[in-house]
Amino acid sequence: MKRNEEIRMELKENRLYLYELARAAGISEPTVVRWLRTPLNDEHYNRLKQALDELKEGLKNGYSNVK
Repeated sequence: MKRNEEIRMELKENRLYLYELARAAGISEPTVVRWLRTPLNDEHYNRLKQALDELKEGLKNGYSNVK
């Protein structure tokens, strides 16, 4: 599975939106969309994965999805 597909699948499984991921990663939603169009490089993947992990941890702890 490609990295961008992995990010999209985790978003869907956790019922998270691109704007939530963008906000958690400190970038704009259009930037996330643009990054996910092509295979992610290491820097972009790690930034999105870290933000996604933080969002998922917040869901487990009962916090809002959005920072």
